[in-house]
Amino acid sequence: MSKRDYYEVLGVSRGASLEEIKKAYRKKAIENHPDKHKGDPGAEEKFKEINEAYSVLSNKDKRTAYDNFGHQAANSGGAGGFSFDMGGKNPFSDFFEDAFGGDSIFESFFGGGSNARRRNRRGADLRYEYKISLEDSYNGKSSEISFNKKVACAKCSGSGAEPGSKPVTCNRCGGTGQIRQNRGMFSINSTCNYCKGEGKIIASPCYECRGQGVTYKKKTLKIKIPRGIDNGQSIKIPREGEATKGGEAGDLYIAINVQEHSFYDREEADLHAVLNISVPQAVLGDKVSFTTISGKKIQIKIPPGTQNGTVLRVRSEGMPDLNSSHYGNLFLKMKVQIPVKPKDSVKKLYQEISKLTDNDRNVNYNKKKSFFHF
Repeated sequence: MSKRDYYEVLGVSRGASLEEIKKAYRKKAIENHPDKHKGDPGAEEKFKEINEAYSVLSNKDKRTAYDNFGHQAANSGGAGGFSFDMGGKNPFSDFFEDAFGGDSIFESFFGGGSNARRRNRRGADLRYEYKISLEDSYNGKSSEISFNKKVACAKCSGSGAEPGSKPVTCNRCGGTGQIRQNRGMFSINSTCNYCKGEGKIIASPCYECRGQGVTYKKKTLKIKIPRGIDNGQSIKIPREGEATKGGEAGDLYIAINVQEHSFYDREEADLHAVLNISVPQAVLGDKVSFTTISGKKIQIKIPPGTQNGTVLRVRSEGMPDLNSSHYGNLFLKMKVQIPVKPKDSVKKLYQEISKLTDNDRNVNYNKKKSFFHF
């Protein structure tokens, strides 16, 4: 039987880029994997055809030969056209594992699988939420935290075996952690359900941890909150996550939650606040004392004729930048306080002022600014 055109098999045009070919191959391979079509006698042949097409079209030299001379020239170096040259790597294992779960057919061809996962076993990462004030963020802080987590069992040192005994090789999988099954021309590996992929069986489980290799324990750590850390940022403490049998511990992430301040709003390293001033202060100008986030008292100069909503900048009185010596700025927005129920004596003064400024009363709008701007 004559072979189908490789471009037709993958559903791409002859001018398709390598990325388009890869994308089409992945889609076709997942859709037509034999494990998804059990009982279909033609499934394996179709899957083989897809891989054969990809092995040629993804190789620059083979693709050129195929375009010029057809199937015979492109497959002259392979066994029936079904050959793979991945440079020792398996670029498809991730999405095949997502699609079919666990070991895939590609692990049979290229290696890896359960043995590799056992070598890379790692405990779970932990997240600890820590609340601090804005002052703590400004000054930095040293503290202690306590939490429960999985740690290596002290009795068996994390092996899961009773002291004096040792795990034995699983006789079901021969210590590989995998069971090999032959399906026609394919050899498919799956995780050994007897040893759960460990390759070892614990004949005498540790009484303390019941063979798990880990126990729960309260852990207390000293931590240091750096100056300038912001809400939502995290501090990573390596190897302080949960332990796991036969592998290294995960990491601990301390998620910082900076509480809202009663006066300041933070925007990166800058601070914003509203400063209430009286009408006379706005009209005549003034000097007012002000306490910054650092606790330092400074004097703010309010210029005469300050309008409601005017923003004054105080340099370098904001928050420290994380991991640098730079400080942000402090921005003070002026809010002119209008008397709601002034005394009669105050009313008379305002009436006198009103008479003196009668010529200015008709100039009460600014055409160049929008209605909402002040």
